Amino acid sequence: SKAMSDCPDYSDAMKLVFLRCEVFNVELAVRRFVAYWETRVEVFGEHAFSSLLGLANDDHEAMKCKYTQVAERCDEAGRAILLLDYHSEGGNFSDTALLRSCWYT
Repeated sequence: SKAMSDCPDYSDAMKLVFLRCEVFNVELAVRRFVAYWETRVEVFGEHAFSSLLGLANDDHEAMKCKYTQVAERCDEAGRAILLLDYHSEGGNFSDTALLRSCWYT
């Protein structure tokens, strides 16, 4: 696939995230993995297979909106808590910029 050959973010560690998410049910993990890449292509178009870090560095609108932030503390299980600032919606930023900022966080 194009992700395997072109995307610097693609790795065995990335695939492991999907397996863990689906408690090592391979069929469900593959479905989630495919849906992830389909959505990434929908959101980023021709740039979908570029590094997200590189995209974030060049995406000034999405980074400026600060729609998503990670809380300073984690939940009881040690997971990060993602905060969304709904006041950004309908403001000066496009819906796609808000969506892209979620991907970068």
